[in-house]
Amino acid sequence: MRRGSRATQRALVLRLLGAGPRTQVDMLDECELSQPVLTRVVRGLVNDGLIHTLGKGDSTGGRRPVLLGLAPDSCAVLGIRLDRGQLALSVINLCGEEILRHSVTWAGRRLDPAAVGTAANQVRRRIPGRLPLVGVSVAAPGVVDPSSGTVSEAPDLGWGDPVPLRDRLTGELRVPVSIDNDVNVMCAGEHDSGALAGSDSGAMVYVGRGIGAAIMVDGRPQPGARGAGAEVGLLPISPGKDAPRLEDVYSVPSLARRMGLRGPAARSAVRTVLRRSAEGDAAATELAAEMIDGWAYAVCVLALTADPDRIALAGALCEMSAEHLQALQASVHARLPNPIPLRLAELGEEAVLRGAAAAALREAVDTGLVGIGEPT
Repeated sequence: MRRGSRATQRALVLRLLGAGPRTQVDMLDECELSQPVLTRVVRGLVNDGLIHTLGKGDSTGGRRPVLLGLAPDSCAVLGIRLDRGQLALSVINLCGEEILRHSVTWAGRRLDPAAVGTAANQVRRRIPGRLPLVGVSVAAPGVVDPSSGTVSEAPDLGWGDPVPLRDRLTGELRVPVSIDNDVNVMCAGEHDSGALAGSDSGAMVYVGRGIGAAIMVDGRPQPGARGAGAEVGLLPISPGKDAPRLEDVYSVPSLARRMGLRGPAARSAVRTVLRRSAEGDAAATELAAEMIDGWAYAVCVLALTADPDRIALAGALCEMSAEHLQALQASVHARLPNPIPLRLAELGEEAVLRGAAAAALREAVDTGLVGIGEPT
């Protein structure tokens, strides 16, 4: 059976081998390609240097079949995390192994978009073995329009109006570039190797400078038609046009203002509220209960609209003790028709960079990497 285009067939085989070494016999049992088509696809990938032989597999009778695997020295992708004051960059090979990490600091109120391309090119020149760069994915702390690749409403970067970041990077780097919101990317990172591992329909709520969320469908974040999917922090806390939004009341900066915290202490507002509550401070105890109930409202909205199989709690939510997590779960379950598992995120901010690199690799593989290894 012939299945789709050359790129689709190559992507199918690359995804199978991305899950671990296999023989062609193994792959025939796992895909809908005929033996002649599979043989042709495998031969092409071997010729392009994207897969190689690892020895002999187990025999079920007759000659032992050839065991195939991805070639780690064939190509590389780049994940970039944009953050206040810093750019973090991670290069991984076709096997998903990190081979280079780099960071760049920036100062001032606004990140110059040109600095992102400059940093990417610096890293590109340092890739071990001079592996060809075949894709880039960027995690940005703002509203990302998936159709245009613009980033807007990103106060941590000093960007208000839309910045055409994808077009700028694509033109400069000459490779496919994708842009996504950092909470979506963090969710993908937790799905790859964290609290959402093994979940095809997980979700995440994140509390930091704002309150955000992400929804996974078939193992991939869903940003929505205009990139504003799951922006639960923008929900009003009560009916009425003048009602404050969730993140206006229960984000970290909002809690810091309510506590009268300034400077570095403001960044640990949640930890301070919970510590003072544990010490018996009545005002802090009251605020902690209100804060947890507000966060539970965000979790419930996500649970009732997306019906995920589990929800990861990230950012400042991970500062909760077991007792506070239990209180949040009780508040959530009291509002839902069915209980939903809640898990504290396991990777922290590292999930964003891992998720960006993994997204770049996934999108590169989806193209079938046609043209890699061919004369240019």
